[in-house]
Amino acid sequence: MEAYDQELGVSHVTMPQLSDFLPCHDYGEIDFTIEKEDKQMKIFGIYIGWGVGILIGIFMLSLVGVGYYSFFAPMVKNVEREVFENTKSYIQGVQQDLGKYYLEYQKGTQSEKGAIRATIQMRFAEVDSSKLQSPQLRAFLTQTRGY
Repeated sequence: MEAYDQELGVSHVTMPQLSDFLPCHDYGEIDFTIEKEDKQMKIFGIYIGWGVGILIGIFMLSLVGVGYYSFFAPMVKNVEREVFENTKSYIQGVQQDLGKYYLEYQKGTQSEKGAIRATIQMRFAEVDSSKLQSPQLRAFLTQTRGY
């Protein structure tokens, strides 16, 4: 290799050593034993690590909770809605509102009847007419909605 370098006119180059970059200090005098403060810092670091780990664990559990809620919440809400629609107070409220619309429909002009019919079709679209106690209101709702 040396002969080849001489033919090309390249001088031999040495690689820099790590000691070339270090400041000139005598490292033989340094005591590498762990002192009391170093032990306290190590213990403090362990506590910080545990604290961060616990916070990450809590965050992960909250993500699991969000996933659980997003999966089961629609089903729970549907059941709550069905229970609400079967309560006595809801059915009585629907009957009272429908009764008011029925009276207005009976008294109204042709254009008013069209507006009342449209309102009933929108407002009572999901009401189960079989739950209404009054056969007259049941027939009115069925006739107005068309089903």
